[in-house]
Amino acid sequence: MKSPPESSVLRSWNLNAHRWNTLIDEEKLESRRLVTNQSIVEVLQSLPTKRMLDVGCGEGWLVRRMNEAGREYRGVDGSEMLIKLAQDKGQGNYQCLSYENIIQSSAIEGTPFEGIVLNFALFTKEGAAELLCSLRNHLIPKGKLIIQSLHPEVMPQGWEPDVWQGLPDDFVEPYAWYQRSMQEWKELFEDCHLTIENLHEPVHPHTQNPLSVIFVLTCK
Repeated sequence: MKSPPESSVLRSWNLNAHRWNTLIDEEKLESRRLVTNQSIVEVLQSLPTKRMLDVGCGEGWLVRRMNEAGREYRGVDGSEMLIKLAQDKGQGNYQCLSYENIIQSSAIEGTPFEGIVLNFALFTKEGAAELLCSLRNHLIPKGKLIIQSLHPEVMPQGWEPDVWQGLPDDFVEPYAWYQRSMQEWKELFEDCHLTIENLHEPVHPHTQNPLSVIFVLTCK
């Protein structure tokens, strides 16, 4: 199976933007509420980076959280509806850019950055290396890339056909996303000339099972 066209992915997010916004505002996603949101915040706060870009920022919760903590964060997302929601909430600068736009060298406001974060935003198989290599061009020398994704132990390697499966709302037009094994992650980073500086594996507070993996990467 090949990665779905980005146009279909963005259509799905535009159609479901308000449903997703409600889930985030009301903290209905247990994994995010209990573990992954705070985990990515703690990792980012532990870094010396101040000027950061959140790629796939959605409705902007992470940009707002980090700006409130005294950092200078901007966000980009390919969904016009999500960017509008983020802008309406304020507390940040947001730009509507698709991954294809970034790969094709569209200008990102505020470039270069000390770091770039993708928080559950790398859903594709084909094109992932092109995106990460393109993002390197928007980093200062020795800048950092931080990626949070589902832990490989959560589900087996391969395609998950419905990104909305299990969410507590009537989401429409699902799309497939790709789950990498740990070895695939390492191979992807090697292809992009990125070094794993640190790796975090946040666990569920009750089961102690890993929920996500957070890679802190440095450009070689």
